[in-house]
Amino acid sequence: MKGNYLLNEYPLLVLPSLATKIGLNQAIILQQSHYWLQKSQKKHDNKLWFYKTHDDWCAELPFWSKSTIRRTISELERDKLLITDNFNSKKYDKTKWYTINYPYLKKLMSSPCVQNEQSVCSERTEDVFNLNRPIPDTPTDIVVDEDDKEQAPEITKTTERENAIQALEQFYLQKKGSGMFCSAHDIQAIVEVIDNGVGLNEALTWTNEVFNQFKPKHSRDQINSFSYVAQYILSRHHEQIERQKALEGGEEQNEKRERRPQGNVRSQSTSSGTAETTGTTQKQRLVGKNGEIPDTECDF
Repeated sequence: MKGNYLLNEYPLLVLPSLATKIGLNQAIILQQSHYWLQKSQKKHDNKLWFYKTHDDWCAELPFWSKSTIRRTISELERDKLLITDNFNSKKYDKTKWYTINYPYLKKLMSSPCVQNEQSVCSERTEDVFNLNRPIPDTPTDIVVDEDDKEQAPEITKTTERENAIQALEQFYLQKKGSGMFCSAHDIQAIVEVIDNGVGLNEALTWTNEVFNQFKPKHSRDQINSFSYVAQYILSRHHEQIERQKALEGGEEQNEKRERRPQGNVRSQSTSSGTAETTGTTQKQRLVGKNGEIPDTECDF
């Protein structure tokens, strides 16, 4: 049983001290970068570099989404721990090259004053997705998507969706008070909530309500799955939709009532007009169109 779950594949090694200083996600990316630099023979500016696409990162770290990897790399760049550049021979090849700022890292690790500030990052939790693709160890020549500009609105929507999923996941773990990652089952329930059109603010509010209203029956009774929360959120969302439909239906009925008297007046006016027209026609038949009384035959 033990061998089925532990060390049957190449493990990811992260030093706890490094994760405490810069955050768990950042430590994983930095450790993997160090691994690839040890294998690299590509040198620029007296530094070793390696290159990797975001798809390559996703294949190497399949428990994260692409947006999580992008964000983590950006944070490492911002913190001056990871240096990126472009040494590709073709200008349209946007594959990033990476190297580690080893002097700055050494200085950071030897300074205790940043521990409290940086350790906040270790509390962040990210997406868990199952992307089973092999890790490529071959050069990448071209990474260009011709439809990127046309698909900009779709990319924005996708980013908003992923951000909402991550925010809800992080808030759930915070309220739960245990665990660093959500299970795949929890992620599916979170995705279901967001894809059903539930706004992030409503989802966060209703998640908070679930935990506030939950009354444990014993010391070990707790909320262990987001599915429990999702059921409440989707029910509230359904009630909200039905209430909105009822309000819109009531407004339509009020508008019909307001229009109804105007319709009666028109009917009366039309009836009066028809009666006048009929009377005039009859008078014209008796008197004549020119006002002359037509001849009539009488028996004497």
